[in-house]
Amino acid sequence: MNKFDVNDYVLNCVKSEKTENDWTFEDAVQAEAISPEAKVPETVDLRDEWWKIRNQNTTGACVGFATADGVLRYLYVKAGLI
Repeated sequence: MNKFDVNDYVLNCVKSEKTENDWTFEDAVQAEAISPEAKVPETVDLRDEWWKIRNQNTTGACVGFATADGVLRYLYVKAGLI
């Protein structure tokens, strides 16, 4: 088993700049991307029994990888694309 070496990983920890320019819920409503009545569900379970856990290897981008892979694959399956 390999010993964990912190130098093998990229932490991707950089403070976000200009967060005052981030798109807000109100911006999405104004752009008619969502309804003003839209509610974020308290929980969402994106798992399915067929789901294979993929490995991001040593990219150090686990949050981005998991988000993109999980959400895209879930939406593609639900839309019948895969």
